[in-house]
Amino acid sequence: MPNVSKLRKKCFHLLEDDIAESSTGKHINRFLIVLILLNVIAVILESDNAINQQYTLQFTLFNIFSVFIFSIEYLIRVWVCIENKAINHHSCFKTRLYYVISPIAIIDLIAIAPFYLSCFIIIDLRYLRLLRVLRLLKLSHYFKDFNIF
Repeated sequence: MPNVSKLRKKCFHLLEDDIAESSTGKHINRFLIVLILLNVIAVILESDNAINQQYTLQFTLFNIFSVFIFSIEYLIRVWVCIENKAINHHSCFKTRLYYVISPIAIIDLIAIAPFYLSCFIIIDLRYLRLLRVLRLLKLSHYFKDFNIF
């Protein structure tokens, strides 16, 4: 399985801000940062009833797109975390478990969980919007100064 290992290592390097020195890695990180900021703007605009009623479909489609991208990112980060020497516990399961319960991974999960919860549980959309603002915390992946949050 050397090909899978190489792919996982390459994905790890593309997603890690400290290591992402390639132009592809920088573009991926910039895209994710812009997507996070656009999500925050969308939540703010959605809070205005007139705007929300006029653009409900666009907001819904944008949210589905965002959750899709953030879900893929989360799953890839869980998959590649064993390449991180700082948390590698010589067991893929332990390393992934350690990552999944880390604050940064929990923030990522909280950023996408409201969407999935709303598919199964009837939830007041105002609370869902509030939880979506937590996507702003995802910026701590890209800016170390955001770790203060």
